[in-house]
Amino acid sequence: MKKLIPLLVIVIFTLLVVLVSCAQKTPSVLEIVNSAVAAATKVDTYRYDLDMKTDYKYDVTTDALVGGNATRKIDVALSLVGRVESDQMDVSGIIAVTKKQIQVNIDYDASLQGQPMRQLLSLELVTIGNESLMKVVVPSGPSSGEHWSKTGLDVWEYLDQATQQIDLLKTATEVELWGMENVDGIDCYILKNIPDSEKLARWLSRQLALISFGNVQAKKEELLSFSIRLWIAKDSYLLTKTEFEIKHRDRDGDNDIKGQLNFYDYNQPVSITIPQEAREARN
Repeated sequence: MKKLIPLLVIVIFTLLVVLVSCAQKTPSVLEIVNSAVAAATKVDTYRYDLDMKTDYKYDVTTDALVGGNATRKIDVALSLVGRVESDQMDVSGIIAVTKKQIQVNIDYDASLQGQPMRQLLSLELVTIGNESLMKVVVPSGPSSGEHWSKTGLDVWEYLDQATQQIDLLKTATEVELWGMENVDGIDCYILKNIPDSEKLARWLSRQLALISFGNVQAKKEELLSFSIRLWIAKDSYLLTKTEFEIKHRDRDGDNDIKGQLNFYDYNQPVSITIPQEAREARN
């Protein structure tokens, strides 16, 4: 009997090790994706912040001013004046899915040719049910001022960022598990997502449309390279953070786009109302 005790101890210890290792086993990429998609369907409210910066590299440069006739030099020089060298879009949003309510604030800063970065525009969008109102603020210049008006944008399609990111994830052409990381006290799986190019172009168009009022569209043929990384909470499988890098080509040249989305305060109470000045403006 005494000889059996050490053997029993070894067996029990081995079983405990196996049980612990099984409990700590990392789920597969498909399991993480499916769990994230399922978790998103249970979200009622959330907040998010989006920071997106674009650096523009124009095909026409000052080198074009060397040589050629005087008229051509003047035309090229004039085409470069006032062009944006880089811009920054900062967005903060509150989404109430069940109540169909949205409140989003957008600040748009840009560095024009040879000038430092400065704010050019800010927007506030409020949606209650089927009614969407937008305040446009221009801080300086001939068009300075602010005013509220109704907007024709499908705000849910443009501003429900969590749904859009999950859609990019579940329709991705390739997803890899990059590792794990703690984000603001939340243990997360990191997924590298190579999204469907057409869906990514549609998402990018929505972001560009916010500050161009729908005048800018991105096409999948213009996406030179792209990748997205997502941080999925290990306990709830809710989306915690997204980082993206996109190289986009338009008719003027290549644009390097980098950004980050942070998601937080899931299913917390929110209060969204139409401001009094907006009520007065709509009447």
